[in-house]
Amino acid sequence: MARVFCEYGKVDGNRGILLLLILEGTLALPYYHRMSNACHSCLMPFSKDTGMRESDVYCSQCFRNGALTYTGTDRVMFQQLSYQAMVNKGFPKWKASLFAFLIRFAPRWRKSDHRTTA
Repeated sequence: MARVFCEYGKVDGNRGILLLLILEGTLALPYYHRMSNACHSCLMPFSKDTGMRESDVYCSQCFRNGALTYTGTDRVMFQQLSYQAMVNKGFPKWKASLFAFLIRFAPRWRKSDHRTTA
């Protein structure tokens, strides 16, 4: 049975609606429909990765020199760092925010909550 989550928010002054369909725990957005084509840490599609990938499951930004670039276990911190990196690269803030939100559905972070309780 499909559960539909609806999040309302303002996007650049306009009311925006973001519908996320979650089918049996799997994010069902067309852009990320196949996990084999996206990074298991940040969900960046491999087709958008301009660097040299060293791993079959991680992008060149998340995996370098034989190890993950973010070795922490706090998903929220990783989302904040990813958001800031995307904004610094020129992404619109609303798009960086959406992509950072989607990180929670990546296999690396779905295994358990990975959020520290400080």
